Amino acid sequence: MPLLGDELAAFQLPAALRSVTADPGEHCLYLGSGDGRIFEVSLLRGGDAGNNGGGGGGSSRFEVLDGHSAAVTALSMTADGTQLVSGVRCTEIAAPPQVRHVPED
Repeated sequence: MPLLGDELAAFQLPAALRSVTADPGEHCLYLGSGDGRIFEVSLLRGGDAGNNGGGGGGSSRFEVLDGHSAAVTALSMTADGTQLVSGVRCTEIAAPPQVRHVPED
């Protein structure tokens, strides 16, 4: 089945991506890469977030957030949009918690 809708943005980044999240207003995407960098990509027309160019034929631009020494496999933004939480490893929970329903008397 073909995708429906309009393309909102097109950009090319210099690394393979491993994780993604958006700010609460959906103005920026944060993309975690396999080489430890996080890219902040503006979704606003004109690419208001950053000045590094982006390629891909669009006007998207990106900022680079360094600091990880391994792949960034998890990203999340706080609800108020003031903090980006990132990680290098996701931990699988062995078993989901059991839910027990107790019948009413």
